Amino acid sequence: MSNEASSSPIPDVEPPSAKLFTAKAIGIGAFIGGPLAATTLLGLNFSQLGRKKQRNKTYLLGLGLTLSYFWLVSEIPQSVLDKIPTAAWGGLTGLIAYLLTENLQGELLRTHFAKLGQKASGWAVAGWSTLSLVVTLALILFLYVPMLTPFEFEKPVYSDGLLGNEIYHGENVETETVKALGQYLLDIEYFDSEYSVPVQIRLEEEKYELYLSCLRDRWEDPATLSIFRNFAADIEADVLNKPVTIVLVDEDFNGVYRKRLN
Repeated sequence: MSNEASSSPIPDVEPPSAKLFTAKAIGIGAFIGGPLAATTLLGLNFSQLGRKKQRNKTYLLGLGLTLSYFWLVSEIPQSVLDKIPTAAWGGLTGLIAYLLTENLQGELLRTHFAKLGQKASGWAVAGWSTLSLVVTLALILFLYVPMLTPFEFEKPVYSDGLLGNEIYHGENVETETVKALGQYLLDIEYFDSEYSVPVQIRLEEEKYELYLSCLRDRWEDPATLSIFRNFAADIEADVLNKPVTIVLVDEDFNGVYRKRLN
């Protein structure tokens, strides 16, 4: 009798129905999709656990961290960024995401898995991380890129009456000079309303430097160089009344390039 009593069945405990992302999975997601991916996966965990208030706070945190990430990258000199491998940024982001998950959800995750709760699939990690990466790139395109100065030109900038075009100029260049330059560029139809062209003028030791955009594959073309040199001579004689050097400028995703015409 005692043996039968001692071997009575233990009631089954049903495992939690939620599927949660582990701290490791969230770290990998952050490596792929950045801060937004990490906080998205954290938010999905809170959502699965029915903690909507914490979920919403986490999503706001993700947006704030993503914008802060853009700001940090914009403040670091390009020469420093070029020396940092892309994988190092991803690894650092992944490590921070892992530690953040442990801090915010470590106990919740351990309790969940101790009760035989399931892990979210690797496909879900990949999918949400890729989506977060796409959203991050879209934010860069629509929020960050329009804030960048063209060709790294330095302000102040003059645009009054220039049909959407802009002249960036040094602090020591007089306003009347900038206006005269703008009018000249309008008169020769270098400036028009269909294609916005940024220009920069600087005054260095009683000589003007005029920065003009030109595709790099034209920089060695004799006809193109002749046009720009004639342009420099005309603007020197008709507008600026001081020696003028033309600096050709082009850029791509790797940086800004310049060629000074002698």
